[in-house]
Amino acid sequence: VPTDCRAAAICHPATYLNKVLLGSDDGRALLLNVKSGLAIYEFAAFAGAGSGRVAVTCLANAPALDTVAVGLADGSIRVHNVRLDSPVAVFGHDGSRKPVRDVSFSSGRGEPVLAAVGDSGTVSVWDLEKKRLRTLVVGAHDAAGISCYFFPGSPILMPSGGDNALKHW
Repeated sequence: VPTDCRAAAICHPATYLNKVLLGSDDGRALLLNVKSGLAIYEFAAFAGAGSGRVAVTCLANAPALDTVAVGLADGSIRVHNVRLDSPVAVFGHDGSRKPVRDVSFSSGRGEPVLAAVGDSGTVSVWDLEKKRLRTLVVGAHDAAGISCYFFPGSPILMPSGGDNALKHW
């Protein structure tokens, strides 16, 4: 790992043997071989709403191979193809421009969706086929959202927040 890289998020892309994707607080993402300890590939920095780089705050595997969601400090979410290093979709979490803290893909019945929580306490759910907002739950938490999780094979979403609450939708 480069010495100037401060890890902020990590995930293991499915089928990538001995590899992890590391997101940094300076906007970079690196594909690392955990066996050799070497950075195999450095992805282009994720540009924010302005011209500078934006910190990666969370990473999550998509059900589709080679695809991850990247939550950013400017409140945006990038669905990215890691094999091609190319964007698939870009979503704005809730308009607050506050950091996204966690994202989760549904692998349950129905349309494929992506849920996100962030510092605003709002939960947003995006329809991945139509690439548009499906649900926005403003005030889902009285404090910052911390994590969200879709149960495998189920449409049930459970976000948690700094208000010490765990919700169930």
